[in-house]
Amino acid sequence: MSKRSSAWFIPYEIRPSKQIERRIVLDCIQAGSAAGMNIGQMPYIGMGGFRFFDFVLANKFLSTNRFISIEHDESLIARCDLNKPFESIEIYTGGADDFMVERGFQESSIIWFDFEGALSENLRDDLIGLSSAVKPDSFVFVTTGGEMPKELVGIGKEEKRLERIRSMIGAHTAGVTTEQMKKNGFPVAVALIAANILKFGFAGRSDGEFLPLLRLAYKDSAWMVTVGGFFGRSQFASDLKREVKRRQPFLKLHKKEYVLQIAQYNLTDIERRRFDFAATAPKGSRSAKQQLRRLGFDNRTIEQYKDLMRFIPRYFEALV
Repeated sequence: MSKRSSAWFIPYEIRPSKQIERRIVLDCIQAGSAAGMNIGQMPYIGMGGFRFFDFVLANKFLSTNRFISIEHDESLIARCDLNKPFESIEIYTGGADDFMVERGFQESSIIWFDFEGALSENLRDDLIGLSSAVKPDSFVFVTTGGEMPKELVGIGKEEKRLERIRSMIGAHTAGVTTEQMKKNGFPVAVALIAANILKFGFAGRSDGEFLPLLRLAYKDSAWMVTVGGFFGRSQFASDLKREVKRRQPFLKLHKKEYVLQIAQYNLTDIERRRFDFAATAPKGSRSAKQQLRRLGFDNRTIEQYKDLMRFIPRYFEALV
């Protein structure tokens, strides 16, 4: 019996950190238009669940209207068919590995796969399989769990944890430190390892180059990690890198081992206005930041808000 989808019990619409991550990914893809790519004509292939938030956003921000949603949980298929917002969404029943074997990628695509498990040999194999299967001039993003597996939690010393990961994952642990073997640092380690695996998978191909665009970790209830980039012609990659740097300098593409850790912006609307004031105040003005500190927000959260303010959602409730 297949594992039940997290879409049954996680209310994705009220996850602000997930929404920030979605908008950052879409903004990276939007930058492809400035590089001369026809983003709106590329199919979007991902895991839409039965709410299809990613698909609605892809249509809104990328003008995409061709979709394939991969769903491994057969008990969800009827709900997926009922709830899909566009007639053009095809529901594929099976896992990502099944899709790549049975259907494969027929053309340049926007691909965003969610792997719900933790760091493992299976994740390594899935990422390498994905990187070997996509067509050139495609965007590839992967989301996976960032929590430390129970097996590692039971190992007391950070050095031993890193040894265990190296025996499991191999050379893909390059750049990972013992400090990241602590529970609060582990999502960064997962992001670095997943990015290394993708880069390794694309390195053996001669039909394009891989441009890493994203390494980030975020948390609403549990830590998650998203990594990815663009694989294709060098002329596109060069222009795309320049545009992403302009639009999202906080991703720090020049730092090979940088992972963006999104602060948790669970804010009331009044607090949000204070953050807006702090982010747009003239240089040297401190009153709004001081007020936020008195409310208990740390400096990293306050400073990061300026970078992320256009990606952070606002939620409104209508009482009827």
